[in-house]
Amino acid sequence: MDKTVRIKLPNGEEVRKHLHGKDEKEIQDKIDKIIAQSLRGDPLNMIIDEWKEYHFNHINLNTQSGYTAPIKDLKEYFGDKYLDEIKPLDIEQFLFTLYDERRYAKQTLKLRLIVLNQVYEYSQLKGYCQINPCAPVRVPRNAVKNKRALPHTEEINAVKSHGNSEYGLLPFFLLYTGCRVGEALALQYEDINFENDTITINKTVVFDNGIPTIQNHTKTDAGNRVIPLLPPLKELLPRKRGFVFSDNGKPLKKGQVYWRWKQFKKKTGVEISPHQLRHAYATILYDAGLPVKDSQLLLGHNSAEVTQNIYTHISEERQKKTFDKLKEYVT
Repeated sequence: MDKTVRIKLPNGEEVRKHLHGKDEKEIQDKIDKIIAQSLRGDPLNMIIDEWKEYHFNHINLNTQSGYTAPIKDLKEYFGDKYLDEIKPLDIEQFLFTLYDERRYAKQTLKLRLIVLNQVYEYSQLKGYCQINPCAPVRVPRNAVKNKRALPHTEEINAVKSHGNSEYGLLPFFLLYTGCRVGEALALQYEDINFENDTITINKTVVFDNGIPTIQNHTKTDAGNRVIPLLPPLKELLPRKRGFVFSDNGKPLKKGQVYWRWKQFKKKTGVEISPHQLRHAYATILYDAGLPVKDSQLLLGHNSAEVTQNIYTHISEERQKKTFDKLKEYVT
């Protein structure tokens, strides 16, 4: 039988549907299904897009960029599932799958859980769901922290010896300042006091589709700091005006930074990342005997625990090298 019905949804909206069924019961079942579907709202994929449109207006471009991969993973795994279909066990299985199949590190898994939790909190505020299934879920215990390897002595020496070469100034600068790349790219010669030997860090570059934008603040509040202009860097830097790293006076685009770094690695034959050079600067502070609290201020860390973890990593690496030398000697 065919029947055209008017269905009043829980939100007050009334819809007109033409339904087909073998009897009245099947027609009513279809009506009940339409009402239940309206209670569910949109599937998770669409809710994520809605949350993204709202939330991205309140976070900086760097954070937006960091959320891109987690959003992609969530959409791929949960597909068109509805909010009420996803249980804590499903989320836990999602994290274990990423760990088992892709060997994601602990922080990488944690970020996926953070994003999904924010989507559910947004959904609760909008009245799309009552329960947040993320609440009892924890990142797999056996997931390891992703420790970046400290650069080798040969790599550090290559950076030191190529400071004057084409594209060598940025690696050299990062080594002797410990700046984040965005902080270095935003730096102007006016921020460098050659009389007092200081560098003021108070802004950063963020990229939107590769185009640089200067933000008048750093990644964290602790990132706003004054650091020493160390003698090797002072000798190398010219006395000029404008951006230290630029293209015709303008901040470098993301593609230009990537290309220049690639050329530097090709020229020197070393595989080194900007963040490794930040750790190399921390090693300089460690070898100079600076206390953790002082190093925290120079590195712009929000927490002394972050700095302590780096110091511990350096100590463990040194110990391992010592043990390896001893093994080699007695073998």
